[in-house]
Amino acid sequence: MPSHTLDSLTLPDLVWLDEHDWRPVAQTETRSLSGALIVETGTMTGGRPITLAGADNYALTTRSVVDQLRAMAAEPGRVLHLTLADGRAFDVLFAADGIQARPLRLRVAYQATDPYSLTLNFRTV
Repeated sequence: MPSHTLDSLTLPDLVWLDEHDWRPVAQTETRSLSGALIVETGTMTGGRPITLAGADNYALTTRSVVDQLRAMAAEPGRVLHLTLADGRAFDVLFAADGIQARPLRLRVAYQATDPYSLTLNFRTV
């Protein structure tokens, strides 16, 4: 079964939460001095949010994958290639709140194989 990939890193089967929340058209409305409505529209060329998320009992990953993701996010301006399990592909950047990873078990010292729930926030470029 295909999986999501980020560059060469295989991701768990995270769900795209905001897939249908984005509009590809930008629009502003202003009034002229005479009171006429001026509507400007244009096609968005980037910036679509892609939020991929799992849960405590679904699409878990390991601490080692979280560490790899954090290293990717630490490179300013790095453009990554995201390929979803259904074959759709996007060039993305990590958003400002790019990674939320929560361990399923609290420990004093974590191991690379410890399970984590994961949410990834991207913007298309």
